[in-house]
Amino acid sequence: MTSAKVHRENVPVTEDEQALLSLLTQDTLERRVLTELAGEYGTSRAAAAHAVLSLGIEVVRGGIQEHLYLAYRDSMTEEDEREQREIARTRRERNSDRWSKE
Repeated sequence: MTSAKVHRENVPVTEDEQALLSLLTQDTLERRVLTELAGEYGTSRAAAAHAVLSLGIEVVRGGIQEHLYLAYRDSMTEEDEREQREIARTRRERNSDRWSKE
């Protein structure tokens, strides 16, 4: 776990979720997939549950970033968009000049 201070939560799980947690503690395809997604996480059911929860939290944070980006994009005026294009063009030209000298 990444945090120095651990707070334990009681989380209700369905029978299907319990079965999956059991599979995630054994040498199964489910465990290999979770390890690919979350990295090594230990062999206990609690460690497996934490790995799944961590991935879920990442998905939620990604969704939040997407919503914030879309809100930002929708709030931009035509003038804002022109300024952003000009900044990008200037940056490309500056980088192109620097890279051509290397």
